[in-house]
Amino acid sequence: MKILKKTYIIIALFTASPLYAKENLELTGETITRSVDLIFRAESKLDLQIIPVKNLRAQLYADKTKVAIIKVSSTQPYQLGIRFTPGSGEINYAGLIKLKGKSQPTNTLSLGLHVDGHYTTQDNWAISADNITSLSGQIQINGVQNVPADIYTLSMDASAFIS
Repeated sequence: MKILKKTYIIIALFTASPLYAKENLELTGETITRSVDLIFRAESKLDLQIIPVKNLRAQLYADKTKVAIIKVSSTQPYQLGIRFTPGSGEINYAGLIKLKGKSQPTNTLSLGLHVDGHYTTQDNWAISADNITSLSGQIQINGVQNVPADIYTLSMDASAFIS
C-alpha cells in the first residue's frame, strides 16, 4: 500500500509541475526580418472620353491621320491604361485594330492607338509608366487607306493599375 501511495505521489508531482525548461533562452541562429507596405487607396473614379474628329469623309487617308482624341482621367494618381475593347474588332496586338463597317461588313478600317508619354504594353493594354491622373492620345489611321463610306464603331476600355 505504501508503494502505491508513493507511486501516486510521484505521478501527481510530474503531472502538476512543468517539464524542466531553461529560464533564459538563447538564439541559435540569425534573426530574419521582413516588412511590407500595406497600401490603402481610395477607389479611383475614372473618366474616358473618345472625341471623334469632325467631318470625317469617305476618301483616301495618309498613314497616321488623326480620327479621334482619347482622354483618360482619374481622381487619384495611378498607372492608367487604355485598350481597344476585346471583341469590338480584329485586334492584332496592343495598339492596332481592324474595324468592320456596320452597313457593309466587308468595309474595313485599320486604326492605331498612339498614347502620349511613356508607357508599356501588357495584354493589349497601353499602361502609363508612372502614376498619373490623366492620359491622352490619338486614334490614327494605320497605313494609307481608302476608307469607304460606312459607320465604324470604335470601343475602348480604360482602367487604373497598381504595382
